[in-house]
Amino acid sequence: MFKTVLLVLYIIARLYQVVLVFTIILSWAPGSSDYAVFRFVQAAGGCYLDVFRGKIVLFAFDFGTIIALGVYELIINFAFLL
Repeated sequence: MFKTVLLVLYIIARLYQVVLVFTIILSWAPGSSDYAVFRFVQAAGGCYLDVFRGKIVLFAFDFGTIIALGVYELIINFAFLL
């Protein structure tokens, strides 16, 4: 039972990681906020990504989202020890 709960939580964490990547890709697409489903995805992923955005900027490039994905991966790996 406990392993099943951990597996479900792991799958949810990985699905949220896909949402984060999709949010990053949508941020490059102009007009993506015209659709309700894309606004929902951007809101779901943005609550985590906004913590890192604008923190590490080199010239015109914001490396905060890359750092955010790396930190999220570390959190998942340490939380589930897989």
